[in-house]
Amino acid sequence: MARGAVVYLQLRPGLRRVWRGPGTVQIGLSRQGTVVDGLTDDDAALLDLLASGLDAADLTSGRIPSSADRARELVRLLAEARVLVGTRSGRGALARLAPARERLAPDAAVWALAHPGHGDGWDTLAARAARQVLIRGGGRTAFAIACSLAAAGVRVRLDAEGTVSAGDLGVAGPSPQDVGRPVRDAIAELVRRVATLPSAEPPTGPWDLVVLVDPAVADSCAAGPLVAAEIPHLSVVVREADVVVGPLVRPGHGPCLRCLDLHRSDRDPGWPRVLAQLVPPAGGGPGPEETVLSQLAASVATLQALALLDAKTVPASVGATLEIELPDGLISRRPWPAHPGCGCHWPPSGRVENTTSTMGR
Repeated sequence: MARGAVVYLQLRPGLRRVWRGPGTVQIGLSRQGTVVDGLTDDDAALLDLLASGLDAADLTSGRIPSSADRARELVRLLAEARVLVGTRSGRGALARLAPARERLAPDAAVWALAHPGHGDGWDTLAARAARQVLIRGGGRTAFAIACSLAAAGVRVRLDAEGTVSAGDLGVAGPSPQDVGRPVRDAIAELVRRVATLPSAEPPTGPWDLVVLVDPAVADSCAAGPLVAAEIPHLSVVVREADVVVGPLVRPGHGPCLRCLDLHRSDRDPGWPRVLAQLVPPAGGGPGPEETVLSQLAASVATLQALALLDAKTVPASVGATLEIELPDGLISRRPWPAHPGCGCHWPPSGRVENTTSTMGR
């Protein structure tokens, strides 16, 4: 165990305890929960102690109501059901988050439930403070992604041109006072305001992830340098009445954006001509973005990004697109294989060591 870590036992914060009858308790309401029966009054008292946290040494100290053997057996059952946290995050992780502990406590509790077996959630949040994400593109969806990632504890930089318009205003984005200001300045200020651990300067890389927010179609040419540099990137395409999140490209693993264009060209010989008319600058800047759809799409994109950055599960958008449609927000997952003619899986002839926030097509 890492130096500074404290061994303790605690029921996962956020799990509700519901008594189903004498001696039978349900811990948790979702699929992460469990039901334990055959409990005595002493066992119930031990559960109360575990809810707030108990030093592992107390199990054999005589300071708990149950016998040592009975206490160990109950702890074993709870641990097997993955409703028990067995270690506390190291002091270093907690110290890094000290300014935002109260604000982040609900997040830590929920992430501990989402990732059973990975501690109490604080290490996950502390690790995000070292992650850097570049978002390229403007509009409501891009702005909401930037704010959501910053609020989740990730260091974020948004690259977008132009000035803030009234159509950019949304739930998470610039305020009416920002209309007319340069987009980069307004969003940088907003990100600092919502960030878990505000930084005086935006990050400069190297990037752990680049989010590409495009209108109408994904620009696979603009993503080329990212593939060459082996930088993961997530495509978000804002279309007329839906938003496509994904694929999340991990170069060398699964399809890239060019793979999707090649698959579409195989099915539709007219696709290259259509694509040429929609890719910026020919296709113009962001189009109309409906308020609620942009928030939903930004939330989905943010969760996909966090799944990659936290590295505890495979994001659903790896090798797939998540298509979010009006009028009811239905999300459909469409898998995409790598295209054999693309070349993104061929052995590289060289490697680009880094890229910057001004990567061109």
